[in-house]
Amino acid sequence: EFQQLTETLGGGLKIGSFDWSVESARLDGQDVWRMTTYRYVLAGGDNRGMSLVDADKQKFQPIRSSFRHTLIGTTDATYDFDAGKVTVTRPGTEDAPRSDQLERTYYDNEQGVFVFRRLPLAEGFQAKVPIYASFGAGKIDIEVKVVAKETIEVPAGSFECYKVHLLPVNQTFWHTADAHRYLVKFEAAGVTAELERLGQNKPDEVRPLRDDTFGFSLDLPASWYHMEESASEDRPIRMVHLIDPGATAVHIVGVWKTDSIKNDEAKKSARAWAEHRLSSAKKELKELQIRPDSWEQRKVSGWPATSVIGDYLVGEDKKVGYSVFLLGEETACELTILACNPDQLDRKRAAFDKIIETFQTK
Repeated sequence: EFQQLTETLGGGLKIGSFDWSVESARLDGQDVWRMTTYRYVLAGGDNRGMSLVDADKQKFQPIRSSFRHTLIGTTDATYDFDAGKVTVTRPGTEDAPRSDQLERTYYDNEQGVFVFRRLPLAEGFQAKVPIYASFGAGKIDIEVKVVAKETIEVPAGSFECYKVHLLPVNQTFWHTADAHRYLVKFEAAGVTAELERLGQNKPDEVRPLRDDTFGFSLDLPASWYHMEESASEDRPIRMVHLIDPGATAVHIVGVWKTDSIKNDEAKKSARAWAEHRLSSAKKELKELQIRPDSWEQRKVSGWPATSVIGDYLVGEDKKVGYSVFLLGEETACELTILACNPDQLDRKRAAFDKIIETFQTK
């Protein structure tokens, strides 16, 4: 199953998405719960994260975890409760592995939401949950206290919830009062996140994404998620961020109403539209260089389209982008992969092109 919560600031501006999923899996012949978290934040540059925890299916003790973030780095942890220790490594760095003693069961920080779902929440419930944060503080006891039972409204609907306060991190979570204990809302560090979508990732199933206002649609494979940027009257564009499994690149669908585009030259052909958009990209992407032999003509949704590949830098790291531009009668569109490592482009492009094949617009 998956739960997707959209992050907003106090004024309601969307700034990101949290996507939690859990599935039954096997690890070295052992039955486990595999828990995955995606963090996708629009602020702060390329601000993305992904974590994975495998936990024993019966005891729920973590076996291994991986935390990866574009700004913080990567941390892996391996738990051995028989030996009473956890070993932490930081791939890609010169840091030596470190070991911490675990005198009791500690739950990995990245499985925390799922641990809270398993607690016998009720009015007046209070407990301490031992958490291990491999990428930061290490061992910490989280005090969990149900402070109220209340009905709240979120984009996904109305839910009766237990309001759960966490100390010392000073965060508040709302979990449904039914047997599922779905996370419906949380507040932390001035940010609010509310449940937008809830469902199951079924193999070979696709989820349709429709936008009647801008007149486009596409189909997302299971385990892909999407987040729309906040719209405004003075910004006649729809930007949708597609979150891929692993969150290893940035995928964006941009749709403009053609009558809002002031540059008449840009509306003459798909190639002209591409050149117009790339002129803006060169101001935003460091040392962007278009590969001259990468231009391709095609059709998308029955409309003329062109695609191109470009190389650029993020800091000193080499990245590659791939964009498909199409010009319809009512819309001009750009479907783009950014922040992709060069050695992953072929695989990412193949998966993205399958989604582009489902794209429809007017």
